[in-house]
Amino acid sequence: MNVSPDGRGASEPRLDLTSCDREPIHIPGSIQPHGVLLGLDSALKVVQASVSSRDHLGIEAKNILGKKPSDWLDQASASALTEILPQGSSLDEPMRLVSAGGRAFDAVAHSGDGLVLLELEPVKNDAQKHAAPGLPRRLMSRLFEAADLQSLLEAAAGAVRELTGFDRVMVYGFDVDWNGEVLAERVTDGQTPYLGLRYPSSDIPSQARALYIRNWIRLIANVDYTPSPLVPAANPLTGKPTDLSFSTLRSVSPIHLEYLRNMHAQASMSISLIVGGRLWGLIACHHHSGPLYLTLDVRQACELLGRLSSSLIGQLQTQAVMIQRE
Repeated sequence: MNVSPDGRGASEPRLDLTSCDREPIHIPGSIQPHGVLLGLDSALKVVQASVSSRDHLGIEAKNILGKKPSDWLDQASASALTEILPQGSSLDEPMRLVSAGGRAFDAVAHSGDGLVLLELEPVKNDAQKHAAPGLPRRLMSRLFEAADLQSLLEAAAGAVRELTGFDRVMVYGFDVDWNGEVLAERVTDGQTPYLGLRYPSSDIPSQARALYIRNWIRLIANVDYTPSPLVPAANPLTGKPTDLSFSTLRSVSPIHLEYLRNMHAQASMSISLIVGGRLWGLIACHHHSGPLYLTLDVRQACELLGRLSSSLIGQLQTQAVMIQRE
């Protein structure tokens, strides 16, 4: 979310966004390095890999090319992956896989341009945020209890903040011309409030809005990450850059990263609010006290909150129209 409150109540400098709407953000050629992306062909052989495979799988990207799942996964994981992927070439729910070296990963996958893009995030035992049992259900009940739109948006911001631990959670809504406004907010003590600030449509250009429609949730765990390039750079089946629109690890626009730094954010997440097939707004999260990694189960719970909020926003808007017509 390229919101920059300078000129509207804060002093962060603005960037030159004259080329922002032409940036090919869906084909960055790299991913964030906290995971691994593997492009698999129809035989599930690796034909493209992120350089981060060296750090997480212990195999150089160039050396994993041409390998089958049994070459880099343990026997049970290789068998499970081989059985599941060809059925739909996607993993809508995370799947636990174990590498040949014994490291556990949460995996998701989707298909595109002839490849299955398999994404692996290492399972860690540190204090990273996991969804507590029953918490998402309790938070969702608060949304159902909201009597009006403002109460719903405030409940959504509070729920996401409680679930994730982000320092700042904002609900950002668009008008018909794609200008935005912070409609609800939950922040830690001492943070400058952004509630009520307005932003021009250029802050979130059209191609970014299109990606928010296609991908409900987006995490940037550390704004100062070093991108992990794909090897080879182009999809070997098409000769074109690999489309990472649906990738959970997709690398981020340098312009957007600079925006976040200007706002003193070290991590960020956005959850789409989609009503009637149109991007209604975003639940935008910033963390100022350091990088913040969220496990797949937390992010899935956040996406569910975003989908439920979107549905309830639509219902409340429909009710408001009906009341006006009476």
